[in-house]
Amino acid sequence: MDNKERTDCRETINYSLVDKRTKEKSETKIRGELRTNFKSIKLRVVEEGKGEGNNKVNTEKIKIMYTNANGLSNKINELKIRVDESKPEIIMVCETKYSSEIGNEGLLLNYDIVRKDRENGMGGGICIFIRNDLRYVEREDLNKFDAGRVEHLWCKISSQEGHKMLTVGIIYRPPSTSDEDNTKLNALLQFVEENTKKEQLFVTGDFNYPRIRWSVREAMGGSSAAFLKQIDNLFWAQNVKEVTRVRLGNEPSLLDLVFTRNKNEVSDVKYCEGLGKSDHIVLEVLVIVESLVKVEERREARNYKKANYLEINRNLFELDWEKKFFGKQVNECYEILIEIINDLVHQFVPLEKHNNKKRNKQRWMNKEVKAAIKKKEKSWENYKKTRNNDNLRTYNRDRNEATRVKRKAKELFEIKLVERIKEDKKNFFDYVRHNT
Repeated sequence: MDNKERTDCRETINYSLVDKRTKEKSETKIRGELRTNFKSIKLRVVEEGKGEGNNKVNTEKIKIMYTNANGLSNKINELKIRVDESKPEIIMVCETKYSSEIGNEGLLLNYDIVRKDRENGMGGGICIFIRNDLRYVEREDLNKFDAGRVEHLWCKISSQEGHKMLTVGIIYRPPSTSDEDNTKLNALLQFVEENTKKEQLFVTGDFNYPRIRWSVREAMGGSSAAFLKQIDNLFWAQNVKEVTRVRLGNEPSLLDLVFTRNKNEVSDVKYCEGLGKSDHIVLEVLVIVESLVKVEERREARNYKKANYLEINRNLFELDWEKKFFGKQVNECYEILIEIINDLVHQFVPLEKHNNKKRNKQRWMNKEVKAAIKKKEKSWENYKKTRNNDNLRTYNRDRNEATRVKRKAKELFEIKLVERIKEDKKNFFDYVRHNT
């Protein structure tokens, strides 16, 4: 929370919904008019499945997962489990606490990662995982914008020809930002709006503005009021309705936000328990987008189970090996043999295409781990229903126990792999290859 907001300054913004009306047969529907201390603002919602000029466009739903991990290194295994279950197209993480000394090896299979680590290596850090069947580019023009201590990262996802591209951005505003940094953040949002007008926009992150009451459009404190004013000036919709940070002894707060230009672009928001011991929840957002370009990465490989071994054996039997090898050196004979075998493989072993996608399944997962995770999820759902401290304590206990059980299962699995390396090298090196 801003120190500036602890002052007696009580700038507030009050909104009241008036003049509800709709206009049919138009590109947009006016859902209401909001009056503020600054000016009258009209919110518009584009009808689903319609673009400019009421032209119908092909749409689809993608899942975007977001959280503030408060350190991702010790939670990456749990993230792999979540990803394997929910299969999001895009994952966005605040406070990775990564540094240049930490590489991308051993992170998520089937995902590319775009990251921005804090330069001094202390805390902070943000990243975007993009499933590798999506085409994307980094938005260097946006990424270069100087926002002071506010961290931000932007990528553009390619769409089918004639459809809007999707620009996604993640922002982390530390709690102790200065007035100058807050001004730069608002300038960044304006810059993003001006440079993505022809694209669909999805912005998320931890903004650390607990004194904004989004349900009634009210802000307390100078920087909170200025931020809310900027969001309304941009006509952006804020889609998170429940608290996103829960800690015993602190009032639950809504810090993590999701902005789109229209509310109809978000189909659903799921509020899941946090990663590990992080006190920020995980958001799973279903976003309606225009058709994206998807590239199915496939590799070709020989299927030896379907090989015609009768023909291979017949050809080998009919060859005059003495004539082939007569007068040849050992190396020459070897090259002739390899050439013959390769020719037979080409003729009689079918070539098939295989999907390159691999699951992020954790081989150390056992019944005990699954039971602990299920118990943790149930405790979280119970807390969400009641929002009382007793159920929060129960959730914290089950969360900590699930973390302990997962670490123990992984440690025991790896010890057994090492102990059996002489008898089972294949499993050992396969595990190493998938985790480095």
